Amino acid sequence: MHVHHTLEDTAANNAWTAYRPADKALLCGCLLSLALVLPAWPWALCVILVSFAFACLWAQVPYLLWARALTPALAFGLLGVLPLIWMDGSLQRAIHVMLRSSAAGSALVLLVVTSPAGELLGTAQRIRSLRPLVEITFLTLRFATILRECAASASIAFHCRAGERRWRRFAYSLQAVGSLFMRSLERARRMDNALALRTSMDEVSFWVPARRSSWKLRLTAFAGTGSVACAAFLLRGAFPWR
Repeated sequence: MHVHHTLEDTAANNAWTAYRPADKALLCGCLLSLALVLPAWPWALCVILVSFAFACLWAQVPYLLWARALTPALAFGLLGVLPLIWMDGSLQRAIHVMLRSSAAGSALVLLVVTSPAGELLGTAQRIRSLRPLVEITFLTLRFATILRECAASASIAFHCRAGERRWRRFAYSLQAVGSLFMRSLERARRMDNALALRTSMDEVSFWVPARRSSWKLRLTAFAGTGSVACAAFLLRGAFPWR
């Protein structure tokens, strides 16, 4: 099962599904603000733990799925930290950067695993300044879905033709990679031609089901953000701001 399908299935079937995406975005935005503004230690770790508790305990997202969804964010942060260690030589600063990036990634992953992509795009489309970005995001997701289907077909053909011989598996793997690369170029060219031939200026429309407002999420967003910010201010002697 692909991670994308798992994320979409979980986002459409969790304890927060009935809530409006705007309320969930408000909560995740508050957590993201705390991760970016407050000192990395220990408040970034606090944001990670709070995001984990909201996702796995309140929204009832599976623990394994949460870890798999957070892995790309951790890998991205690690790639940024390694050059910092090499050039600067400061391990403490690298740890702080890693904690802050992990906290920001946790806040964003919380929104991803609790809100379907279509609902998020439909909600963002209501903001006029975000409409071009929404259309680009939709086209990118559509193109990624097409490429994933091509990769799945190539994988099935590869396993059927390669057999158990290693040299055949290596040769067919090179052919599969080359075929997928050429198919991606062809799909991109066809999509570009289709966009160029569009005569309608209508925007992409999204069907968003009716969701109810959640005063619990909004109250948690404001109260939790204020509480953590006040705690960080009162404990600035033990954990100085830098």
